[in-house]
Amino acid sequence: PVGVRMFALSWQAYFSMAFLDPNNTTKFSTGLDDVILEGAAVGPLVGTIFGCVLSILVVCSSPWGYALTGLGSAQEQAINIAWSEGMLWTQMIRFYKGNESTVEIDRLKGEAKILEAKVMKLNGMMSATWW
Repeated sequence: PVGVRMFALSWQAYFSMAFLDPNNTTKFSTGLDDVILEGAAVGPLVGTIFGCVLSILVVCSSPWGYALTGLGSAQEQAINIAWSEGMLWTQMIRFYKGNESTVEIDRLKGEAKILEAKVMKLNGMMSATWW
C-alpha cells in the first residue's frame, strides 16, 4: 500500500496546485449534483476504479488455475510435502520400532529422495512468485 498512498498523494498535490493557481482553467466538479464528466477529477477516478477492478480480476483464481503467480501451485505443493513428510516419519518410526530387519528402509530412502525433489520444485515455484 505504499504505492497506493504515493499515487493518491500525487493526485492530491496536482488537484491542490491546480485549485490554488489563479491562472489555471481546469474544470472541477462542485459537488454530487454538478458532476462534470470532462472535468479533471472524474477521468482519473474512472481510470483508477478501472485499474483496481482489473487488477483484482487478474489476481483472482480462474478455472484454468492461478493467474500470473506460482503461489497457488506452491501452496498445493507445500501441503502435499507436509502430508508426505508426516507419512514418511510415521513409516520410519514404525520401521525402527520393529524387531526384524527388512528392505523397507530402502523404500523409505527412495520416498525421502522423491520428497527432496518435491521440495526443490517448491523452491522453484516460490522463486517464480512476484513477491
